[in-house]
Amino acid sequence: MLNILSVEWMAMGATRLAVAAKERGAVLHVFAKNPGRFSHDIQLSGPCDALILHQVDTGDPEAVKKAVDGIGEIHGLVTVTEHCGWPTYEYLSSLGLPGQNVDSMRLLRDKTALRKHLHRTGHSSSAGIGVKVAEAGGSTFAELGDRLGLPFLVKHSAGAGSKFVWLIRDRGDFDDFLREAREGMPDGEVVAESYFIGTLYSAETITWEGETKMLGIASRVLSPEPHFREEAYGFPVLFPEERQAEIEAWIRDVLAATGYDNGLTHTEFIITKDGFEIVEINARIAGTGFGDMLDEVYGLNIYEDIIDMALGVRPKVMDTELVPRKGTAIIFLYPLTTGVYQGTDGAETLERHPGDPVLHQDRPVGSEIVSVYDQYGTTGWLLAGGETTEIALLNALSAAGKLHFRMGANGSG
Repeated sequence: MLNILSVEWMAMGATRLAVAAKERGAVLHVFAKNPGRFSHDIQLSGPCDALILHQVDTGDPEAVKKAVDGIGEIHGLVTVTEHCGWPTYEYLSSLGLPGQNVDSMRLLRDKTALRKHLHRTGHSSSAGIGVKVAEAGGSTFAELGDRLGLPFLVKHSAGAGSKFVWLIRDRGDFDDFLREAREGMPDGEVVAESYFIGTLYSAETITWEGETKMLGIASRVLSPEPHFREEAYGFPVLFPEERQAEIEAWIRDVLAATGYDNGLTHTEFIITKDGFEIVEINARIAGTGFGDMLDEVYGLNIYEDIIDMALGVRPKVMDTELVPRKGTAIIFLYPLTTGVYQGTDGAETLERHPGDPVLHQDRPVGSEIVSVYDQYGTTGWLLAGGETTEIALLNALSAAGKLHFRMGANGSG
């Protein structure tokens, strides 16, 4: 029996990943600080005896090494997400398994270094400026404003999602950023960069031995400024043929410039009036239910390809023509206020709604929501389909509008 390891896999898809492993004579071991976060996925997909969850302090490479030794020989390593700490990743890379380029991963994990690198290679019009939170002060605002102009963005150099992202329009915004950063990440580093004006998308790709294939482009819908909360996305976005080819060639060139040669990527980028700009590159599959979206759109089981790559086998999708047969969309579900989540009303309407909407309610009843300004404040999400991506997005928006989230203060009703 082969052993395949994943560290801090995303909340969705672990069961389907394990099924793909089982079909290849393997079991999937998933290390996580909180294995309970996979309960929704397991409940939805059903249990799989090839999925073994381990509670491990994944931020401690010694704890991870001890857990690996307890398994025995590891034959494959699934893409490690940014939620796994860098010291742990360095240990995992020392196992000598097929996987991602360590130097490239180090670059992608550091947003300051990545922005500077992309500027040097001609793939970004702006160079990032690294700022240590503990050392920032009033003069820092003046310096950054002079170099970047106003407004500019500040974000956690190693962060994920929309948490710890600030839009700096004036000195008041900068003071708010300093206060929040000193409370939430006092020893951290942020990157300050130009604020690119344009429309946000994400490119979903798979790379094998330096060859990159575009799985598709997704739209990204954000909340109004100054917050950058993800509201929805649709897949696939179909550009005119010439524009599509231009984007695909640019994404391949960007990934090659970073040295990325194996694995999936979720690359957020902005189309401005002057061209394309990278927002961030995540060396993994897109989150939430993107694996299900690929299945709906193409009939593609990306989890089989992920396991094949972990075992050093060329993924089948590299040689598969991808022809969309429908569109899909996801709506992120947020309550109107913070408090204790007490349940969702209106789910019974979904079975009568066009687009076959599916509600993914992965937040446990009774858990506290402390902020609704980033995607960590969701109660779950809703997936719907349609004949086109536009119709799918309209179906999803309409279906999500039928839901109401009950919130209580301090655990009361």
